Amino acid sequence: MRHLFLLAILAAAMCFTPGTYAQKNEQPVSLPYDIELPQFPGGEAAMYKWIDEHVKWPDGFDEDVYGRVVVSFMVETDGKLTEITVLRELHPRLAEEAVRVVKAMPKWIPGRKKGVPTRMRYNLPVRFRLM
Repeated sequence: MRHLFLLAILAAAMCFTPGTYAQKNEQPVSLPYDIELPQFPGGEAAMYKWIDEHVKWPDGFDEDVYGRVVVSFMVETDGKLTEITVLRELHPRLAEEAVRVVKAMPKWIPGRKKGVPTRMRYNLPVRFRLM
């Protein structure tokens, strides 16, 4: 009975989660109360492609570390990224690289609330793995 209850909660949570898979010609994610989340120019697929092209493995870093560094930042009304902080780090050098990559990103399309550009916080996982 307990497992059935947990499955029902999980299924309900999945129904209310905005889509995370990028599609061609994707539109900004629209949430209740007429809110649109900020987005990277070109959408989510373009953002992850851009990150993969710009992330550099730190020189001399030969530890067997892989996973995600979660970076949080504000997307301002003009699309600039500010208040960049690390929420979860694997290693200090990998956290520095994730912050460097976010700082180098082009301006984003700002979020909107009731059609008005609004300052919003965005949390971004940056993956590190040896290929």
